[in-house]
Amino acid sequence: MITTSLSKPLFSKHLMRTTLGAMALALLAGCASKGEPAFTPKELRSFDETSSLDSVWDRRVGDGFGPARYPIAPSREGDTVFAADTNGLVAAFNANSGEA
Repeated sequence: MITTSLSKPLFSKHLMRTTLGAMALALLAGCASKGEPAFTPKELRSFDETSSLDSVWDRRVGDGFGPARYPIAPSREGDTVFAADTNGLVAAFNANSGEA
């Protein structure tokens, strides 16, 4: 609490509670607004395949996702692919052969 002296508070408890309550309501009202999305999804259209993908190699790193609920994507730099697990284990693989 901010005070001007040791015995007299600068703001009353009632004023602080009212101010915090008004701020909380303003934040909740901003989060609850349901306007139209800025970018609506486009309708899917059919297309003809022009290529296909084949897996050349497959490797696992540590515990993989483990308990994580978010994807950890590998990254490629030149001829090296880097991958990590949720515990921070990072592995580097040759992009062509998959060898460590």
